[in-house]
Amino acid sequence: MISPYIAPGITHSKERIIKKIAAIYKLEVKDLYIKTRVTRIVEPRQISIAIMKNACKMDNNDLSLEFNQSNSNIVHARKCVMNFYKNDRNFRKKVDDIMEAIFPFQEERAMILNKMLDPNMDKALVGLNRTSKVQSIELV
Repeated sequence: MISPYIAPGITHSKERIIKKIAAIYKLEVKDLYIKTRVTRIVEPRQISIAIMKNACKMDNNDLSLEFNQSNSNIVHARKCVMNFYKNDRNFRKKVDDIMEAIFPFQEERAMILNKMLDPNMDKALVGLNRTSKVQSIELV
């Protein structure tokens, strides 16, 4: 796989990320798309959402369409991954192993992980959307 550092503009394939995570958790890809609260499916789906948001540069709307989840579920999934990563040693090890399997370059893993663990990521996007709406109203 070509690194985005070598060829800028190339993003990671969401299909590749989902296949790797499903294989690591010994699930079928279609299992990650099922609407269920079963932990053995929810955990890999949440990790997929968190990784795809940053590695594939997908926004919450894209992810909610991809996984057939509400926008609030997408935000919740990302927050769960962030909190579990910070507080649960076993979960951190799982995520690090998944990241290592998907992304061969250490710099790339570190960059994506830093974005995943940024608590203000969604707040910044919401703030931008509100600002742009206010500006458009004032101009009219």
